[in-house]
Amino acid sequence: MGTREQVESLKATAGNDKCADCGATDPSWVVMPHGIFVCIKCAGCHRSLGTHVSQARSIELDTWTHGDLETLTKYGNENNNKVLEARVPSLIVRGTPTMNQRLREAWVRHKYEYRCFAEDGDHDKLKTDGKMRGFIDKREKNAGRWNRRLCVLEPKTIGGSDYTLRYFLDQLDTKPAKGEIKLQDATLHMEGNEESLEFAITCRDRTYFLRADAADDLYRWVNAWRFARARSLGWDGTEEHREMLIQCKQLLDAPQTQGFLEKTGSSMKGFKKRFFLLQERYLTYKKDPADSLALGFMKLGTHQDGYNIDRQSDTLLHLVTPKRTYPLKGSKEALDMWAAAFENAITQLPLLGQRVDVYNA
Repeated sequence: MGTREQVESLKATAGNDKCADCGATDPSWVVMPHGIFVCIKCAGCHRSLGTHVSQARSIELDTWTHGDLETLTKYGNENNNKVLEARVPSLIVRGTPTMNQRLREAWVRHKYEYRCFAEDGDHDKLKTDGKMRGFIDKREKNAGRWNRRLCVLEPKTIGGSDYTLRYFLDQLDTKPAKGEIKLQDATLHMEGNEESLEFAITCRDRTYFLRADAADDLYRWVNAWRFARARSLGWDGTEEHREMLIQCKQLLDAPQTQGFLEKTGSSMKGFKKRFFLLQERYLTYKKDPADSLALGFMKLGTHQDGYNIDRQSDTLLHLVTPKRTYPLKGSKEALDMWAAAFENAITQLPLLGQRVDVYNA
């Protein structure tokens, strides 16, 4: 019989010391017959695939045979990923330690069960042309009810980059669209807890709250959105257009920052509590995170454009823009986080699309 110490020794080798699917450190599970080391969250995803695809086993609690050790030695994380991640398109959502669990589940399923990213896999399972059509639940702006809507993601002109997401009341798409979202100045982020199927699209003065039916649907919509958004920013849709592709990916992968701060209105008559969301270079604020309508929206430019962070004290920060300075109050910890997020957006993220900022309040 093999021993746990031998498995631990294999885990310590380069490549095996991080989860094969999300990169989390110190993986505590093994998945057979792939011969890989994964974290507990990804192990749960493998269990959901069924034993005909994956068998997740605890390094500490399970027993090991010499055959198991041979499989782990032969494959391991790096060799396994060379095969199953041989053809991952650059903008596809990949596993990360902190990702939404439903997206994680779909990433693992597309990687192992559908083999979408292997040379011999089903490469048509995911949309990489930025086009998608299907039914999604959409939360109504005022009442908060969820209604079924037919949603269509595609360019308005054939072969164009003017991508929009339109939604229809009529399931047969026989009437004009009820609404249309232009992707050039819109961002997408996950909503709810890590098990949620909800996501939100924010554009200027409005946030659209949407909910997919299942993990695979969520994964396909999010990936289709990423490709469409990149096309709307100027990417031509080919891997050869490398510089623009890298910039689009940097924007789409930028960390999201959100939370409550206090700000003054334009009349400077006192501070009011507002919920702020920074995604890519776009900053939105509103009264409550569940509100559909925003009180303000802007696109952060660069230092050269007149955008700066002026830290007045531990609990007061000034966000300086060409037209106005926004005093923001919060705890030291909150302002430390926001100052770093603003500085990253202003100095590190590519400035694609429209360069002008937009204000609603």
